[in-house]
Amino acid sequence: MLKKKKKNIVTFCKDIDTGLFGGGGVPVGEMTEFCGVPGVGKTQMSMQLAVNIQIPPFYGGLGGACVYIDTEGSLMVERLEEMANAMLERLKQLQQYRRKQKQRKTNGNNTNGNTNENSINGNNNTSSSLSKSSRKKKNR
Repeated sequence: MLKKKKKNIVTFCKDIDTGLFGGGGVPVGEMTEFCGVPGVGKTQMSMQLAVNIQIPPFYGGLGGACVYIDTEGSLMVERLEEMANAMLERLKQLQQYRRKQKQRKTNGNNTNGNTNENSINGNNNTSSSLSKSSRKKKNR
């Protein structure tokens, strides 16, 4: 019998994705509850997941959609917009990185085969991994 691959929403936090959920992020199609005292980030996490579910599969996301139901009136539209814009910037950086990697491969200049595409899966921050790569090149 074929086993269906479990779908997850990546949080970009390795400790959450692997520590709390056993790898890959917050499971889709299952009930997940975030609880805690006021101010610990439950609403922020919910808004981030609403943004992250929409990441296209090309970037390691699900390309899904979200309906956000706010029963407490705590949704801050401006903050949600900031989070969505930050995600767009992150995806643009990843796209630029992939283009550069592809150019290096076609030019035969692939230096060490390392890839920072892991950042989309929460292993590190795309912008910091890109800047680390840039620093390595400058130090050579």
